Amino acid sequence: MSLLDFALIVPAVLISAFLWRVRGGYLGLPSSTLGRLVPAAFLAGVAYWYSGQNYWMALVLPLMWLGTIPPWAHNMQVRTSDELWDMTGRGLILTLPVGVFLYVAGYEITFMLSGASFGIIYWLSKRFLSKPRLGGLIDGFTAFGELFTGALLASALIATLVL
Repeated sequence: MSLLDFALIVPAVLISAFLWRVRGGYLGLPSSTLGRLVPAAFLAGVAYWYSGQNYWMALVLPLMWLGTIPPWAHNMQVRTSDELWDMTGRGLILTLPVGVFLYVAGYEITFMLSGASFGIIYWLSKRFLSKPRLGGLIDGFTAFGELFTGALLASALIATLVL
């Protein structure tokens, strides 16, 4: 990994976090097909860059988008402990298409398994971060969950491709 690759990790993770929050409704954008395609396209770009410019990584875009298609993908919240497990399953469904593709391409299952942490991320956000507010960007624990899962997606993708 070059120094440039290393230097781009933090901005990539922060941009992914922001785009995942936008997908969740920040800036008043509806969680529509376009709202889900933007973070998917960004993650496809991250995959392309960190795979050493492998053109096959363009498949990350439709596969990531595929994981967001189920109706629950635009409404990821954890209000009860039962929903914690539901969110864990949702996270796994979200990361499954890209994770299987990466595994078949010869990478580890790190990205695929990262979805299992969605439930705990949202639960921790609800437990410890339900009060802070910062305009529309942070309007409750769900906003933190979206930011953290967006950061996780980029981090896990980079880790899968470079480790």
